[in-house]
Amino acid sequence: MKNIIFLAGFLTIMATVSSFGQNKTTLPKAPPPPPIQQVAPPPPPPTLASQPSSYDSEPSGKNLKEIYLEENQVYRVVDVQPEFPGGNNAMYKYIGEHLQYPADAKAKKITGKVIAQFIVEKDGSVSTPTIVRDEVGNGATEEVIHLLNAMPSWKAGQQDGKIVRVMYTLPVVFKL
Repeated sequence: MKNIIFLAGFLTIMATVSSFGQNKTTLPKAPPPPPIQQVAPPPPPPTLASQPSSYDSEPSGKNLKEIYLEENQVYRVVDVQPEFPGGNNAMYKYIGEHLQYPADAKAKKITGKVIAQFIVEKDGSVSTPTIVRDEVGNGATEEVIHLLNAMPSWKAGQQDGKIVRVMYTLPVVFKL
């Protein structure tokens, strides 16, 4: 009897499982997506190099980059060297009057040379002072940079009759 009840329960469950989902309504299938159309990529935009312009070159045939580099070139050797107003003697006098001996170096009785480089610009101003060598230390570098930044305008250097930027090297001696 137990087997019959069990079998009847099993058949009931099976009938329910087999009929499960038969009462559902099915949705209509979606139409397939349209085919993807192949579109050619747009042509690349024109570049400045491909477009002739009156700004691209000068009558000399040089482009703007070449002209810029030539105009801003820093020369080391020129036909006419830049000159401090009044000449070298006036420059040494200026240095002697305006150079302050660093207190630390003075207290330690340190002497030596500081070699500086700077650019004399086309307008005669002094720019980008740098120290190549400092034998003194103890604040000498800072003092020389300060001295160079405070210098009056120089007479600019010349190359081939044109005013140009010139790198100038100046040794500054610290003596007690």
